[in-house]
Amino acid sequence: MVSKTTRDLLDQVRDFHKRLSDFYANRADIAKDQRAKMLLEYMSRHELNLEQCLEEYEDVGANEVLDTWFKFAPDIAEPECLDGVELKDDMTVHDIIMTAILFDNCLIEFFKEMAEKAVSEHLREFFDSLVQLENSEKLKMMRSALQIDQI
Repeated sequence: MVSKTTRDLLDQVRDFHKRLSDFYANRADIAKDQRAKMLLEYMSRHELNLEQCLEEYEDVGANEVLDTWFKFAPDIAEPECLDGVELKDDMTVHDIIMTAILFDNCLIEFFKEMAEKAVSEHLREFFDSLVQLENSEKLKMMRSALQIDQI
């Protein structure tokens, strides 16, 4: 853990979403099951959308929030909750959904931790709004994934 600004943390999370998008896209290229392939392609687009949402948060966010320093900020670049997670080319739609939920929960916990460490009410509200965004997007992803599974 090292000192980082809120902007630094958002950049790391944006990069995490971008890497997840690439991860899902690469898995879609080798997926054997057509429904799994469709879900992985959807997940790739979904992660890119989240990355863009965070970029918009940065664009419209108050500098007082984005430039706030955290003395002991966790590193989202390689979260421990993802250790050993692997999507194989023969995974089922259910396996992919469960893995995606794990990824989402990891980010939600990260934002909750940052909200708890916030030094101001504005910063706490900012991270709480990111928790809500991730929760909302997780539910949206789950509904879409279940629809794909019904095809």
